[in-house]
Amino acid sequence: FSVPLFFTGILSFVVNWTDNFFIGRYLEPSQLGVYGVVFSIAMVLKLFQLVFTQVFKPMIAEKVSGEQTEEITFLFKKSTAWIFAFTLPVFLVMFMYSKEVLRLVYGQDFIIGFLPLMILCGGFLINVSLGLVGPILYAYGESDKIFYTNAFSAVLNVGLNAVLVPLYGILGAAAASALTLILEELTTLYFAAKRQALRYDWLYMGKFLLAGIPAAIIGSRAFRLDLSLPVAVPVSAALYVGLYAALLLLFSTFEE
Repeated sequence: FSVPLFFTGILSFVVNWTDNFFIGRYLEPSQLGVYGVVFSIAMVLKLFQLVFTQVFKPMIAEKVSGEQTEEITFLFKKSTAWIFAFTLPVFLVMFMYSKEVLRLVYGQDFIIGFLPLMILCGGFLINVSLGLVGPILYAYGESDKIFYTNAFSAVLNVGLNAVLVPLYGILGAAAASALTLILEELTTLYFAAKRQALRYDWLYMGKFLLAGIPAAIIGSRAFRLDLSLPVAVPVSAALYVGLYAALLLLFSTFEE
């Protein structure tokens, strides 16, 4: 069980640093600085997945040991829905307000990274929205499948960066990372679904999408008005949060 995980850790390190290596090799140092900032911001979208992993991983392991398969399916469905519900509002801010986020947090010089930020955020959102598929494999002792998945991701990431970075710069690096994040999690989902019945709460997740997208679009209009940034930020936040909450209540989203 442990040996595959040892090499999985090494491969994860390779995946995490491949884009930086190719950017540093082919592009100007300033591009590496911008990409590093953009990637670190996008990583915030992993927060709630990591939090809920700590909550649900031991619960899933307990149910597996007791062969309570229906409870595992229920826990996976609920945890995935909650991860999506918490992550989506942050994603919409980073995606819809990418220029404003970079300008506000890091300054005008980093706005050139707004497209890579949008691409990376898309990859991270899909990655976390697929749920806690990794803990399912851990609980069933499928460490070899985890290793195969990470080996695939490492090879894919190196290949994509080698091709895309020289052609498209940090946009290529962002696309390579986003695709790797998505395909890695889809591969893990494939292995986990062969071991355990997995379901998603599409209705619950869909309500957050229907509420969040129009709220983010309307909120972003504040930055198109003739307002200074210190004024536009609270106006936009009030529109976004207020409309988002109102639509969630209108759709009867929350349940016990």
